[in-house]
Amino acid sequence: MGQAISSTVEDVKRSRYLTPGELREYQELTFLNKKEICHIHKVFIKILPMGTNFREAKLSAEQICTLPGLRVNPYRDRLCKIFSDEEGVFPFEHFLEMASVFSKQASLDVKVQYAFRIFDFNDSAFIEKDDIRSLIQRVINRNDTPVEILDYVVQQIMKEADLNNDNLISVQEFEHGISKAPDFLQCIDAMMTYTKSFDLSFGILGLSLYSSESEETHG
Repeated sequence: MGQAISSTVEDVKRSRYLTPGELREYQELTFLNKKEICHIHKVFIKILPMGTNFREAKLSAEQICTLPGLRVNPYRDRLCKIFSDEEGVFPFEHFLEMASVFSKQASLDVKVQYAFRIFDFNDSAFIEKDDIRSLIQRVINRNDTPVEILDYVVQQIMKEADLNNDNLISVQEFEHGISKAPDFLQCIDAMMTYTKSFDLSFGILGLSLYSSESEETHG
């Protein structure tokens, strides 16, 4: 009887906690450190029903959008589309990738590549005038902005970024624009979190990095 209970407890621990080996592997594959990975894992399992093995679980976009940082993020639908799997859901690895890409440690190249995909609202592999218009409208969150003003802002952005004048911004042109204005990275950060903090992974997940709770690993 006691042995059976002990075995059940161990099974529950294995289904809920990261092993040291998994933690090391995730550190190698992401831009996150041990403490950060443990917090991302904690957020993930809190959404799951008790007893669910996180390695087999998948969260829906609706569940992801219940997180405080995403609930008010104007790009939440795009974030979910870009980072979910082919079925439109989030296994733990995809959830972790989203946090990793927008962490402070992620490289500029990685952030720019993903930001481009998020701002490419029609998934055409280019940022077009309609994409820029959608971006602006989401940021200002208003429907009463005069069309003339929107068109003027869109035109100015295209004038600066569209180097070959084809009315399309390629990923290379997007990267070039950011290299000319490196502080635009902070604009990306601010828009992705929709908060005052530029700590993207934890702004998105609505978690304080320095929690007093213990790390969730299991040897």
